[in-house]
Amino acid sequence: MDDLDRFWADVLSGDPLRVQAIWSGLSEAERQALVDHLVRMRDEPGWHTAQRDASEGALRAIHDLGRPIPAPTRIKSNAGKGKV
Repeated sequence: MDDLDRFWADVLSGDPLRVQAIWSGLSEAERQALVDHLVRMRDEPGWHTAQRDASEGALRAIHDLGRPIPAPTRIKSNAGKGKV
């Protein structure tokens, strides 16, 4: 397992202590990028339920450290629909 695989395994582990350990080693820019990605995983179509659940767990762990997290917004796909 390489470092990137290990990083995501920890972030999406469902273990708040592993998420928080990763968080503590990130710069502010990296923290924001991680939150942005986790919010996309949680809210955008195309992610599996397990991925959505794991991202929500990671966001909860980050929130518990005092970081505000945007409320969920499910983006509906316009696939198969005419332009609006």
